[in-house]
Amino acid sequence: MWARRVLPDPHRCLTPKGLSNLLIAARSISADIEAHSSLRIMPVVMCIGQAAGHAAALALASGADVRRVDIDDLQKAIVDAGGILAPSPAAQAQPVE
Repeated sequence: MWARRVLPDPHRCLTPKGLSNLLIAARSISADIEAHSSLRIMPVVMCIGQAAGHAAALALASGADVRRVDIDDLQKAIVDAGGILAPSPAAQAQPVE
């Protein structure tokens, strides 16, 4: 049996190098092969889109580039909207066959 492993998706994986005020919100975000294997399923893709949308809204409200969004504010906006940043400890403890 394999243990579940949570791979956090940092905000910087949504912001392509060399471009300003652009967010990537789909399976084309920057990730290594191990992380990308979990990024291709639809629930995760929807969460990535939600994070990009909140980041865009925060950047617009502050007048800053999307790279300068405060991560604590972004995480709070996601949680306040009902988003999930990490699985519960009980879900992580379940074995995977």
